[in-house]
Amino acid sequence: MSIRSSLHAVLTIAAVVGIVGGGTSLAAGQHNRKTNSQQQAISPANANAAAAQQEAATAQQTASDEKSKVADLAKAAQQAKDDYKAAQDARKKIETELEDAEPSDSKFARAREAFRAAEKQYAAAREAALNSPQYKEKCARAKESDDTALLATLRKDTLENDPACGSASFKLSQARAAYERTRTALFSKDEKWTAADDDLKDKKQKMDEADHDFRTALVKKKKAEADAKKAAAAASAAAAQAADQPAPPGSGRRGRGHGY
Repeated sequence: MSIRSSLHAVLTIAAVVGIVGGGTSLAAGQHNRKTNSQQQAISPANANAAAAQQEAATAQQTASDEKSKVADLAKAAQQAKDDYKAAQDARKKIETELEDAEPSDSKFARAREAFRAAEKQYAAAREAALNSPQYKEKCARAKESDDTALLATLRKDTLENDPACGSASFKLSQARAAYERTRTALFSKDEKWTAADDDLKDKKQKMDEADHDFRTALVKKKKAEADAKKAAAAASAAAAQAADQPAPPGSGRRGRGHGY
């Protein structure tokens, strides 16, 4: 093969390679332009709809979480109430045992009997005042005049202004105070009662805390549900707006309600 023939062959091969390479670069460029065109086809309305949908999903999850918390705290609050009631019963049982063990001539027993007697005396004075002719006459006049305000206060005023009721009520308050003092003194000397009383106070504090946590969670739950409902409405509106937008050039999509 001559030198001229070899040179001709090399030039021919180079030309072919150039043509193929040029075609490949052209195809790559067209693909990149198509990709960019598709990316540009994502309109602001579609982006807003996607963001609104994500916010709605997050808000719904938050509402679901708060609902679960409320359910758990409701159970905890009920358990705390049950524990408090059990502690009340336990202390009451000890108090009954201590009271029953007291001799009939003890200071506590005498105070208790004086208190019970004062209760009976006040009940008798109260019944006499409400069965008196004067009270019944006043009630009859109030009913005839349809004076509901007078009827509401007549009973209270009669008991407060009746001398026998006033005296019996004063004696009752004194007897009650004396009874409570001796009762407290009796219980405070007993170690079992003291422990039960401390436990009751602890259960009361825990019950109050559990109730507070439950009520706080309930408020958060209601707010989260309202936020979720609002976010869902916003997402629906954003989706509708995106669907009504004209399709960007090159997207291959037609907007709803448009003829192009």
